[in-house]
Amino acid sequence: MKFIITVVFVLSSTLMSATLPSATAVKDHADNVVRNLKDRRIEKAFALVKEHWPLDSIEIDELERTTITNFAVVDERLGKIIDMELITDVSVGSSLRRLTYIIRHERH
Repeated sequence: MKFIITVVFVLSSTLMSATLPSATAVKDHADNVVRNLKDRRIEKAFALVKEHWPLDSIEIDELERTTITNFAVVDERLGKIIDMELITDVSVGSSLRRLTYIIRHERH
């Protein structure tokens, strides 16, 4: 589950870089998305992702449903969410910034 969630944030951060004005804005937006996920505001997190997602919103809607289901399973196995952590921040030129986050649980 952790791997799937990490991949989502990598993709969303990369794609958002094309529509946000600066690298700082990309990081701030990604932090906000992950913070909302950490605080269990999943609908809000995905609404933020949709603001800058260049593909069909049906993909995000399906990903949101999957995330809600997966979070319930992860909570049972690993306990409550306790924190989020940015683990990599890679920029390639001025057009790509890849941020990778993990969401830590009590038994993680």
